[in-house]
Amino acid sequence: MEFTHFSLNTYPNIKSQLLLWANQFNYFTAYDSNSHIDAYTKYDFLIAIDALDTYAEKFDIESFKYWKKNEFTCCVMSYEMNHHILSISTNNDTFIDFLSYLFYKPRYIIYIKEGRIYINRNYPEAIEILDQISNYCIVTNYSIPKISFKTDISEEKYIKTVHQIQDKILEGAFYELNYCIDFKTESAEIDAIHTFIQLNEIAQTPMAALVKMGKKWILSFSPERFVTKQGNTLIAQPIKGTARRHMDNIEDDRVKLALQQSEKERAENSMIVDLMRNDLTPYAKTGSIHVSEYCKIYSFKHVHQMISTIEATLENEEKAIDAILQCVPAGSMTGAPKKNVMKHIDTFETFKRSMYAGNIGYFDNNGDFDSNVVIRTIYYDEKIKKANFSVGSAITSQSIAIEEYKECLLKAQFILKAFGNE
Repeated sequence: MEFTHFSLNTYPNIKSQLLLWANQFNYFTAYDSNSHIDAYTKYDFLIAIDALDTYAEKFDIESFKYWKKNEFTCCVMSYEMNHHILSISTNNDTFIDFLSYLFYKPRYIIYIKEGRIYINRNYPEAIEILDQISNYCIVTNYSIPKISFKTDISEEKYIKTVHQIQDKILEGAFYELNYCIDFKTESAEIDAIHTFIQLNEIAQTPMAALVKMGKKWILSFSPERFVTKQGNTLIAQPIKGTARRHMDNIEDDRVKLALQQSEKERAENSMIVDLMRNDLTPYAKTGSIHVSEYCKIYSFKHVHQMISTIEATLENEEKAIDAILQCVPAGSMTGAPKKNVMKHIDTFETFKRSMYAGNIGYFDNNGDFDSNVVIRTIYYDEKIKKANFSVGSAITSQSIAIEEYKECLLKAQFILKAFGNE
């Protein structure tokens, strides 16, 4: 595939203008690292526009393998994508009816890397496209509308459910369960692109993404990488452990240190590290799985997060898809043991997760893969004017219910405040 490149300096507003230009098509997916460049980030910014071909039928592993073969492929995977493979059912309703999963091969691939813009077109066509893109004007005075998001889980109900989960833990049903609650609204009028631009500038998370699927949108401000594949290496970076940032540097350092030393948070993180190691074991070379970062504190604009990094060398690169699917859904959003705890989640939560706790990712032309965990994310259907988002936390035997409830509200605060919910 031929790419033509240009200096980024010539197009200072290109990321926002790309989103506006892409809106003329039914499908696009944008991935933004927000300048959090590390050893696992391949592109500073990437957008895949217009679907030449799509696949959203019944999921099976063979179709997954077909869709990644040597061609750039976008994938949007729901939490329940492979529930039928795991023989897990859900009786809860979804607020917005997204597809279980979507693969598509884009017409246009445009990315930014090391100060240059790359377009999968020859020079004359690339220049023509960039001229079109640069004519789009960003609404600089856009105000996010005031929208009231509500949850049907009161503090009292939340605490009662946490105690029920802990009873199950004491019975030996599982060790840890990620319990989530949903916030929703109807009659919502949202400009998805300008809302994303504004909130992305505030959040500046490393795994942000914006997805358009017809009239349905996913505005993701995720800090969490799910799995990335580079050559024959798979890397997972689960998050467990969250603390609010403070304006005062001394207090902020104290909170960061307290998170680092928290036995509870480290125990939760350790369980997910063990779960991810177990998921990768069937496909890794013997002795290759190692934890390169253990319970490291990463600081983002609003919160500190405890993140571990697990790496594994694939025994057979042809088994990469199987290894990725073994990790779906992300262990940080289930608990442990994964399959067992997933069968219980539906009995405690009041909603079908759908895209929440799923993954947004891509395969590039080399067969490499990267993806986020869909958290800190807004879901919007502009046709029926519905919007929702979800938050959660890991419940263990050590959890204090009211503190877990406060953690959920902390995670929700960014979105609630943005839409005028005090």
